[in-house]
Amino acid sequence: TIINELGRGVYGVVLLVDVASEESDIKRQRRALKIQAPIGSLAHEYTLLLEVEERVQSDSSGFYPFPRSEALYAFSQGGLFTMIAGSETGMNLIDVANTYKKIMGNVPELIAIYYTSRMLRHLDVLHTDGNVLVSFSTLK
Repeated sequence: TIINELGRGVYGVVLLVDVASEESDIKRQRRALKIQAPIGSLAHEYTLLLEVEERVQSDSSGFYPFPRSEALYAFSQGGLFTMIAGSETGMNLIDVANTYKKIMGNVPELIAIYYTSRMLRHLDVLHTDGNVLVSFSTLK
């Protein structure tokens, strides 16, 4: 079931979807579904997320800062890429900032501090023990 659109670009769209679990239709799971035509860099994006999963492990509290990839389906006209949704609601940081702007005028300092600390934690996880996402030598 499509919940809402998370984003859109020139070649595709990312949707928040509900997927019935294999055990029961009652227990549903949120996924992000990226649909892109032509397939372009979708396979590379999928491969990078798999590599991040190999390099970065959850910490002792179970925190894992990146979406986990699930499947890539390639077709002659394009492709589908599914991953765990980063949010149960589909809200992203831009949505949070825009909501606060409508209601209060500015994002409160504590909210800004919270999201800044989360972003710094993501960077810290990537750089801990040399788990840097991409080295400059691979960009040539």
